Amino acid sequence: MSDAAKAEKERRGAEEKLSEAREHHGRVAANLKELNDTARDLDATLRALEESEAYKAAGRLADLQGVVEAQRSTAAAALAAFQQAITAAKGRARTLRGTGDDLVSDLDALASTAGAADTRAAPDHMPLTRRVGPRETYLVGDVSVDPGPRTVIDFRPDRLDELATLWRRLADDHRNRGNDAILAITDRRETSEAEQDAADLAASARQLRLRAEQEQRRLAQATNAARLTIRRLVDDVDTWYLDYSHLATTVENAGQDEHTDVSDDRRTAWRPIELTGLRDQEPAQVLAEVERLAELIKTVGDAAAAILRHRHQLAKQEAARLRAERNRLRAEARELREGKLLPIPRPAWAGPADDGEAFADAVDWHPDVTDPTARALLEAALAACGLLGATLLRNGVRTAAWYVDTSGSPAETNLSTVLVVDTGHPNAAVAAEVLRRIPLLDTSSLPRGVLGN
Repeated sequence: MSDAAKAEKERRGAEEKLSEAREHHGRVAANLKELNDTARDLDATLRALEESEAYKAAGRLADLQGVVEAQRSTAAAALAAFQQAITAAKGRARTLRGTGDDLVSDLDALASTAGAADTRAAPDHMPLTRRVGPRETYLVGDVSVDPGPRTVIDFRPDRLDELATLWRRLADDHRNRGNDAILAITDRRETSEAEQDAADLAASARQLRLRAEQEQRRLAQATNAARLTIRRLVDDVDTWYLDYSHLATTVENAGQDEHTDVSDDRRTAWRPIELTGLRDQEPAQVLAEVERLAELIKTVGDAAAAILRHRHQLAKQEAARLRAERNRLRAEARELREGKLLPIPRPAWAGPADDGEAFADAVDWHPDVTDPTARALLEAALAACGLLGATLLRNGVRTAAWYVDTSGSPAETNLSTVLVVDTGHPNAAVAAEVLRRIPLLDTSSLPRGVLGN
């Protein structure tokens, strides 16, 4: 928003406030006139009462005096309210005068600034002026009320519009002339700078040509040195392959055993390769290829080392387990040599059984079964099916998974052909019946589920 628009807005606000003050003043003046008329009427009434016969009556005189006092109190309250209204109006008038002074001062400052920039912008007559004059006081009985000074505002909207239009036109004119001047200065500066830049570039070009020739010589020397270094690097790579070729098979086997889908590049990363063609390539290409080979060799080597370390750890664990197993078997052999019997084999699924009640305690080998291999096979089968460790009861033999009762029919070919009962066992008769009810075949396999007769 421009300063002129702000001034116009503040002027309109001041006019509205001044109009409100004038309306309030009119209302207050009307109230004052009404009070004066009431006071005159009261004075006339008092004079009439004093001259009337009724005034001489003592009883009525007291009543009239009370009425007069009440009316005087009302008049005094109305006068106090009028004085407060006048005081408030004077306060608002001071505020409006201050606002008017600010508007006049701002407009004068704008006019001074515009006139300093262009004499054509200075107005002949200001469109907004303010002056203060005296105002007569209000008399209410023997009390005078000062309404404050009179403020007169002279405002010409048409002059303000004309002044704003003039300032906008002059501002556009100055802006256009400023743009033209800036364009001319910019053109001249660019021309001067271009001439200076051309001179500087010519000198710089000569220096750059000399420097380029020097750098070209240095580049040729560096290229030759790089090619020589690259050839040495390729020779070192070739030497490395020869020095560590004995590990290629180990690394290749380690990767193949763990990862069957490994690529050919990874599988043969440690095997010597043909590097003759690599020596004639550009140094950057050779360096990239050598870095690729080095990264591939490192990756494959790290993976193989990890695999071999893992295998070594597993071998150590297996060796420890075998040593523990060896020690256990040695201790068991020592106990056997000392006459201690082996514990009756009992699968975990067969469940626990009390000592002395196992079926193996009531049987022994048949005198006709003397072949060690046959005995070993039979013992393994009897142990695996849980019969040796099964609990021998009065009516059969039982495990947690199966049972054999003595009430079943005897098998045609049964275990009594390879085992006999111990006649001294309390349940020898039951064991004999059990042997007769378990069939014996040339080839047997453990059935799934529960066995029973």
